[in-house]
Parts: sequence; C-alpha cells; structure tokens
Amino acid sequence: MDMFINQQKLKDSWDNIWLSLKPEPIVLNTPWGEEWLSEQKAFYKKMGMVVLGLIALLSFYNYFVIDKELHLEPSYLSAIMRFSTGGLAILSFFLYFSKSFANSRFYRIPMVIVTFLAIYFQAMVLVWWPQLNLNIEYVMTFIVIGAFVIQYNLLWTFVYVVVCYIATTPIMLEAGIIPDRIISNVFLTLAFAYMLRADRKKSILAYVLERREKEEIEKRARAEKALLEKELELTGAVQKLLMPKANEIVDKDGRFHLCGFYKSAIQCGGDWWWHNVTGNHLQVIVGDVTGHGAGPAMVTATMSSFMKTLYKPDKPMETLLYELEDNYRGYFKDSPYFMTMSAFQVDLKSNTLEAWFAGALPLYIMSQDGKSSALSNLGMQLGAETQKIGYEKRVLDEGGRIIVMTDGLQETKNQKKGADIGVGQILRIFKRNVALDAKQASQKLLTTVEDLRGEAPQDDDYTCILIDLPALGSKLNVTHDPSSDSSENAVA
Repeated sequence: MDMFINQQKLKDSWDNIWLSLKPEPIVLNTPWGEEWLSEQKAFYKKMGMVVLGLIALLSFYNYFVIDKELHLEPSYLSAIMRFSTGGLAILSFFLYFSKSFANSRFYRIPMVIVTFLAIYFQAMVLVWWPQLNLNIEYVMTFIVIGAFVIQYNLLWTFVYVVVCYIATTPIMLEAGIIPDRIISNVFLTLAFAYMLRADRKKSILAYVLERREKEEIEKRARAEKALLEKELELTGAVQKLLMPKANEIVDKDGRFHLCGFYKSAIQCGGDWWWHNVTGNHLQVIVGDVTGHGAGPAMVTATMSSFMKTLYKPDKPMETLLYELEDNYRGYFKDSPYFMTMSAFQVDLKSNTLEAWFAGALPLYIMSQDGKSSALSNLGMQLGAETQKIGYEKRVLDEGGRIIVMTDGLQETKNQKKGADIGVGQILRIFKRNVALDAKQASQKLLTTVEDLRGEAPQDDDYTCILIDLPALGSKLNVTHDPSSDSSENAVA
C-alpha cells in the first residue's frame, strides 16, 4: 500500500512538473479551449506583425546607418545579414494577413525562423567583425528576446534556447569564447527564459477559473431568469382571472356597446380595469400602476380584491373611489408604487356621463362625425401625499363614443419617426374608423399602434376601453358575438 501511495505521489509530482512546463492542456481540455486558442492566435498575430515590422525596420536602419558609420568590411556580409533578415521579416509580416495561415497550427513558424536567423547572424558578427569587441552576452541578449517574442510555453522556450546555443556554439568557439563561459551563459539564459514564461501556467489557471466563475454566474442567472419567467407567467395567469370576464358587452336594449382590451408589456403588468352594469347605470374603472411586472401586477390584484369587498350596487361611485383610495394608502403608503385611476358612470336613460379622476389621463368623447373633446379634472394619483379626486359631468344628447386609455398606447414610440405616437395620432386613428363599431375600432387601434411600433419591444402596458352610446331616444344596432364573452378575450 505504501509503495502504491508513493508511486501515486511521484506520478502527481511529475504531472505537476509537466503541466508547469506545458500547461496548455489545462485549458484545451475545457469547453473554452477553442475560444482560448483563438484568442491566443489573434494576440500572437498582432504581436507578431509588430515584432516582424520592427525587425525589418531595424535591419534596414542598421545597414544604411549603423553599418556605414562603423565601416564594416566586407560590406557584402553586412548586406547579406541585414537584407536576408529584413526581407524574411517583411515576407512573414504579410503572411499573417492570410486568415487561413494565422488560424493554422503553424502560426508561430515565421517568427521562430526570423528570430533564429537574427540570432545566428548576431553570433556571426563575433567572427566577421571582431574589432567591435562584442562578447557572448551580446548573443545571449538576442536569444532571451527571441524566447520572449515567440510566446511559447516553458518547455518549448527551453527547447528554443538550447537549439539556439547548439547552432551558435561553433561560431562562438571560433570567435575564441571558452566553453565554460558558453555553458554558464546557457544556464543564465534558461533562468531568464524561466522568469519570462513561468507565469504562463498561472495565467492559464486564472483564465480557466474566470471562465468557470462566469459560467456559474450565467448558469445561476439563467436559472433565476427561468424561475422569474415562471413566476411572471403564474402572476399573469392570476391577473387574467382578475380582469373582466368579457371584454365586450352589447346591451340587448341597444343602450350601449362596450369593448375593451388589455395587453401587458410582459407576462404580467400594472394595468387593471373593471366594468359593471347595475340598473340604468354603466360603470367603468381603469387603473394604471407605475411600472410593469410582478410588483405592479400584485398591486392590481390587491385593488381587485378591494373592489370585491367594497363594491355595493347602491353605493355611489365617488364614495367607492374614496374608499379604494383609503385602502390603497393603508396598504401601499410605504411602497414605491402609485396608481392613477379614472372612473366613470353613464346614466343610460339620460346619457349623463359622470367621471372621476385620480391623476389619470382625460376621457375623450368622439361624436359620430369624428369630432373629439376631452373631459378631465386631474386629481391626485392614489398613494400621493394629498388626497384629491377630480370630478366632471357632461350630458351626451347626441350620443357618441367614450374613449378611455392608459398612457402605454400614446407613449409608444413610432419607430420611423423616433417619437411618441401621442394622443393626437390615436384620436386621428379613431376618427378614420369612426364608422366601425367599438370592437372593430379597438382592434384597428391595436393593430395600427403595433405597426407603428415596428420591431421595437412593447415598453408599457396597453389598455383601452370604448363605449358607444346612441343619441337620446334611439338605439344602437350591433350584432353580439358570444365568443367575445370568454375571459381569454379580455386580454389581448
């Protein structure tokens, strides 16, 4: 057993040494290996082009400036050294413009050849021009620079250094450098190479760790997003149950035709509406909570619960609204959510319209010839410091169309113009379709708004309710579609 443990420790030690020399498998065996390799090649391409450009520039500069000043003879040796190195560097520089080569496994070969050739010629300088009094450290400097610029791992860096010394040792011996000095410089160069490339394993481990942490964060984010979407879907399903069971009512006596739609920006939203017919009165309430999502949806669910508790057929609408405001304030006074609300009641005998406003948009009344007017008394939104509900009243002798909507429709961006659609354009859409009944007109509005929005996402919830009233003493003639009475049609 002890022998097995010792053998395993020896194997682990060897594995660690090997990975220190050649650490690339640490990352290449991960899902990000190809990406890392691609990044390495892209980096090496940029660095290689810079280094090769500098080598070419320095080669020609040395020939035309330095070598001329030093009067190096024979001059053809200087020309051979400088032009062969500089020319090969230029050729290799342009070779990196080829994507197929830069992405191949041979992408380091031109740099290795050019740097090796430069080192070989620098060693030959010791023999060709001894009057320059250069020594072995001159050659060692170029080997160290070459070992750095080729950007190999520690193993291949050591191999590169040893090969360079094997190739240049005969030259240095010919130049009179003693073997002991050459050997000591080999070990010194290897030490420099180690310092330059020893951190490669650490950088690879840091890269792998960073990617694993990033993947874990993304995995948690995806799980949280999926959970949130599921919760939003569930909240949206509950919210649909709180919307009117039917989004269209055609009065059998021809006194009115109501049609509305609600379309949330995401799975659930902050708009809510309610309607009821009691005796000779048609009652409608529309609320809009700031924002959209699960939070505002839960606020609308609470308001719907308040309505079920507080509503009584004989209770005045104004009293009901103030009670809703009191309950809203009691539950949500410390929350970031505010709610605008508009409510109106139509006396179906006299066509008298009474409207209450808590920070909500105006109601619009459109006559049968397409002329529109606004009815508004701003008031304060529910949850505000000051409690104020505005009130207006109007008699619609000639009948017409009552339009109430939340701000999501008119604040939708017109993709082509880059500006809000605005209430003016919405009223013009209704004017063009004034001959259509309430259901057809509301469908036309939604289709037109979505066409104007284009590819952009819906930023806010859409809610719109239309009520058509006949002139006093007359009746509407609208065919009732029973399929409109399903709860599914209450939400677009």
